[in-house]
Amino acid sequence: MSIFLCFLLILNRFKYVNDAHGHSVGDALLKEVARRFKKSCLVTQKAKIARFGGDEFVFVNKLSVNTWSIQECVAKMNQLLEEPFRINGHKLSIGATAGVAVYPRDGVTPEILIQHADAAMFKAKSQGLNMAFFTQEMAEHAIEMVDLQNRLRGALNRGLIQPYYQPLVDLKTGKTIGVEVLARWIMEDGSVGPSPAAFIPVAEETGLIWELSASMITQAGKDIVEWQGRGVDIKYSLNVSARQFADENFCEHAIQQFEGLGIRPESVQMALCDL
Repeated sequence: MSIFLCFLLILNRFKYVNDAHGHSVGDALLKEVARRFKKSCLVTQKAKIARFGGDEFVFVNKLSVNTWSIQECVAKMNQLLEEPFRINGHKLSIGATAGVAVYPRDGVTPEILIQHADAAMFKAKSQGLNMAFFTQEMAEHAIEMVDLQNRLRGALNRGLIQPYYQPLVDLKTGKTIGVEVLARWIMEDGSVGPSPAAFIPVAEETGLIWELSASMITQAGKDIVEWQGRGVDIKYSLNVSARQFADENFCEHAIQQFEGLGIRPESVQMALCDL
């Protein structure tokens, strides 16, 4: 039995290309990706691919309804991207993550199919997979994530994401040798909001992680400056997400932000931990 499948592909690491080399290089990379897809054996009379927006592509194909053939299709897409791209003297490597929705099981209109493929793609990225099929649970999860994203953006704008200082104690002496700076969502009534385990992944996927990080550094920085002015000589450990550590420019930008606040950079360390 043959069916129509809707793939929503997002390019991995594309944001880092834009951040490191500028949008002109990013735009040129998108064109080269499109050319590779267009010239490949994947695009036939029964299969079409088009850029959907940003770093996303929609691929529609008629395949036999079995997991192996679909996985093979995704593998071929990634193989097309494995060879590094050379853009304006830069050697760029990139991959893709795919969400898959099946017509008519998962939707009968293009809008619904793409929406459901997007939900599957989000799930694949969050689990470190290169592909995921849509399920009804994903649709419910996607609605929850959109709601949490909107609430998180509002919380950042109102200063509700605040630093929490967890002491770091020397077990031999019992003395506090530093503090770990954690992000905590404090509601307007003083109660604790969603946990970092819930809102950090959403911040990463939506790009709010950069705004969140800048806010945490600014808020904690004011406290650190005050404590250093009082002669408190301890280490300050700021937690950073894996996505930020993957950006080669992040640490340099963070150091500049510390120095701009009047903080001695040697007193601060960036730790790869849960926020």
